[in-house]
Amino acid sequence: MKCQLCRIEGDPKAADATEWTVHEGVDISQDEKRRLVQALDVLMEESEQEARNLVLHRFQRLFAVKQASPSSFERLKSEPTGMKRLNGELHGAMFEWLQAIRAFLDHTETRLKRRYGDDSPQCRAFDEATSAMFGSFFAYRFLYKLRNAQHVDFTPIGIVLSERVEHGRRVTDGSARFRRDDLLNGFSRWGTVKAELEQFPETFPMDEFVVTMIQCLDYIAYVVAEAERPYLEGLVGGVDEALSKVPTGRGFPAVCCVPDPVGSSGTIEMHPLFAVTLEHEAEPPKVIGRPTGRGDDWIVWEAP
Repeated sequence: MKCQLCRIEGDPKAADATEWTVHEGVDISQDEKRRLVQALDVLMEESEQEARNLVLHRFQRLFAVKQASPSSFERLKSEPTGMKRLNGELHGAMFEWLQAIRAFLDHTETRLKRRYGDDSPQCRAFDEATSAMFGSFFAYRFLYKLRNAQHVDFTPIGIVLSERVEHGRRVTDGSARFRRDDLLNGFSRWGTVKAELEQFPETFPMDEFVVTMIQCLDYIAYVVAEAERPYLEGLVGGVDEALSKVPTGRGFPAVCCVPDPVGSSGTIEMHPLFAVTLEHEAEPPKVIGRPTGRGDDWIVWEAP
């Protein structure tokens, strides 16, 4: 295969594109092509942030289910199992969100170990960030353990509807509340969280803990991004250098590999080249929450 940095004319998004114009470019070795394509794959993965975005998407869905519970109840109340179905929607949303958290943490740890090694500074930064959140906030400890309890049963949480009169009109509110005793009796591996849970009332609201957990995950994501920055900046530099070698002209820049000699049978490889800019937060995100999850001891946690 002959590999070049060149320009290509054609529409890579067109489903029926059958003709491409490949302009003469600058020769590169197979090894250079391999490193460049790997760099593009890593940077694309970094830009997509699939696991983190899944956590946020399912966080939004969880609160949407809770927010819509009064109207959902009006729709379902005439059915014998209406309330059960309503709680089932909440169970499903909570299950999916906790699974997304597990995927985010597990995928991040696995990626760092594969890319940098188990004892790398990047892995140590991840471990230190997760340990800090686990030790600082009940919300993180509780939901971290709860994600492991889902192989036993759905989370014991339910919708509670209440009515109030506002400006002469009846208004129905919906809240989502955990059930303490069901949490304690349904799962045996709470560790130190068990003693903390025992101090809670029989039911307690969901919102605070879910919001604090999202902040904790944001902080972990920030720490990981900062730990990976030098490596990613090196990849960006390699892509920028390749782009600077692409001849000017029509079409989009790409890495192109064609059969050698040209015209012989074989598969043509095309990998579009694109400039990448790494986003950077000037300061680490703060986490606002209660270390014990109850009482008045709210803190604003900042990175040391």
